[in-house]
Amino acid sequence: MRDDSIHMLVPSTNKGRYALDDPDHGQEVTSGSSIAILLHGQWIEGKVKHASFLHAGDYNIKERVPGGYYFIAGDGNVYDLCYGMKICLL
Repeated sequence: MRDDSIHMLVPSTNKGRYALDDPDHGQEVTSGSSIAILLHGQWIEGKVKHASFLHAGDYNIKERVPGGYYFIAGDGNVYDLCYGMKICLL
């Protein structure tokens, strides 16, 4: 990834959402956004999704948990999004 295409997830001024680099002026990351996340030194490509609640059986989750924005990798693995995470828009 080029350094100028790498962003940091920050809390958006819109409650419950993420923005890129700047809460007030950064582009928001929304459901359907194609991104890559940096995990353990490797870029993983996938999409951002949103759900009010996730249920047992959804994406191998064992119990009902509060929803929000999450990341589904191309291989089907699900990851939480979190502030400070490095991402690249695809």
